[in-house]
Amino acid sequence: MSTTLGWPSWGSGPTISLWYGYDYRRSGADMEYRVYGEVNTSGATLHFGYSIDVDVYLDGSWKYSKHLKDNSPSTWSNTLTFDTGWKTVSNKVDGSTSCAIRLSTNAPRGNSTWSYTLAVSPAGSDISAPNGTLGVEETITITKRNPAFTDTVTWSCGTQSGTIITDTLAGSVQWTPPISLASEVTDSTSVPIKLTTTTKSGNTTIQTKDITITCAIPASVKPSASVSISDPTGYATTYGAYVQTKSTLRAVVTAVTSYGSPINTYSVSADGNTYTSADTTTPVLQNTGAQIVSAVVTDKRGRASDPASASYDVLAYAQPTLMSCAIQRCDSGGTADPEGHYMSVDFTGVITALNNRNSAVWSIRYRVAGAGTWTDVALPSLTGNYTPTHQEIIAAADANAYEVEVRASDDFGTITVGTGSIPIAFTIMNWRTNGDGMAIGGINTQAGLQIYMPTEHYDDVEVDGDIDTTGDYKQNGSSIFPISVANGGTGQQSIPAFLNAISTEYTDSGTVTGQTHRIKTWTVNGSGVVFIQAQTKCDNTNSYGTTYIEIYKGSTLVATQNIRTDTSSGAQVCASAAVMLKVTNGDTIKTDGTSSKGGTKTISSRAIAFGCTLA
Repeated sequence: MSTTLGWPSWGSGPTISLWYGYDYRRSGADMEYRVYGEVNTSGATLHFGYSIDVDVYLDGSWKYSKHLKDNSPSTWSNTLTFDTGWKTVSNKVDGSTSCAIRLSTNAPRGNSTWSYTLAVSPAGSDISAPNGTLGVEETITITKRNPAFTDTVTWSCGTQSGTIITDTLAGSVQWTPPISLASEVTDSTSVPIKLTTTTKSGNTTIQTKDITITCAIPASVKPSASVSISDPTGYATTYGAYVQTKSTLRAVVTAVTSYGSPINTYSVSADGNTYTSADTTTPVLQNTGAQIVSAVVTDKRGRASDPASASYDVLAYAQPTLMSCAIQRCDSGGTADPEGHYMSVDFTGVITALNNRNSAVWSIRYRVAGAGTWTDVALPSLTGNYTPTHQEIIAAADANAYEVEVRASDDFGTITVGTGSIPIAFTIMNWRTNGDGMAIGGINTQAGLQIYMPTEHYDDVEVDGDIDTTGDYKQNGSSIFPISVANGGTGQQSIPAFLNAISTEYTDSGTVTGQTHRIKTWTVNGSGVVFIQAQTKCDNTNSYGTTYIEIYKGSTLVATQNIRTDTSSGAQVCASAAVMLKVTNGDTIKTDGTSSKGGTKTISSRAIAFGCTLA
């Protein structure tokens, strides 16, 4: 919006019409002016063959120039205009300032200047403040343009606002941004605050100016947490503490937010593991003694709480066990006796006491070996005893062998903690009552000869029938091979079946011509016995030459054969060698065959490995 300065006329013959106007605005401590002008002919065609230039002065200083017209053409009818754009006049806070517009020409009328007074807007105050921290006092600076003007300073942040000072003449003010402003930004560690100063002259508002500062949310603004624990199994109540491998632990975290920032994550540490839920139940506990559950919560600002903790104790627990156990035939007084008519069960056991609140029950059961019915023997004198040492003597028929178990029960179940067996009562020789059986070293229980003692043969043994055994066959004190009883069966493997089960056969075969060698090498995995047989066969007998085969263990030649053919005709030639080797893991076995006779040679190897494999 322009303010008109005037409509003067310039000279005569011809008279030139003028119009001057201006705009103004304030820019802090400075004023800005924009001066407009027109030089026109009032719609007529004027004869004026001279130049025209314009200069504009503000507050006594030159600010603008423009060349409006040249000497030609000599006639002129259009309007000439100028616009200075915004020009600054410094240090004007009130009153007025001067403006001079000068037209110059090379016409006889000469140069002319028009002077005017321009308005100056009252100057409002500037406001500045550094970024700060909520809850920490800081200084707000008011830069006044007119010391007579007053300023009111206010603040606003989100839904909150307030007044810092009203109608002050001072140049600064102290202010503490309230910590409550943290609730306006719940996912960041700082908040923006708008500060506004309103400058007045009396009751007239001169200016309102805003700035925005950023205030950090102090580190003390963070969530808090507490944690409560319990034992879902109930064992902590029963035994006065949690129980290793039996109790679980439930941890419930209660979080309190700080100034509205929601909880983002949970971290719970218990029994050596970390969990991320506010309500966590662990697997059964493994660590014993004094333990601590720790919990930390983190909010959307990324602020973590101080750790919350709860302590608990875990009692060590192990299943009932025996420290020692001896089960044997004995006499009536419990003294070991292979011919005794009783069995003695001596044991020392342990049941975890759990603050002396765990139950402890001990018992023995036995049955004739292989029979299905157990006989239970209660031991009431040991009830409640966590570390008993006890001997129980039980009648045992001479002709029976027995299976025996020691059993223990606590609050968590009944288990077998010890086992043993009682053999048939010993006697050098025992005849079956009807005369069709005899036993050596024990009681006869069936027709035929029964031997319950280790037996050594010093001469050949011939067997016309099957051999069943539950032990090892030995030769000169060394085991040849074990023969197993099939699981759940009543018979044993036959020797051929056993050999087939434990041996693996390997073969190699190929042909060569000329004097080419065929070599086969095996590497032993494990330890055992290997039988190996190899041969070189030459079908073409119509030439002289030597045919041979060699067997090596490592670099040592262990078996060989070579056959020299000194005639050009004759039967087929075959060199063959065989050997049985005791081997250990990593040994190598090699066969090497060739022939200098003409024609094609077939070379083959066959190995059978016992107790090991070949690769």
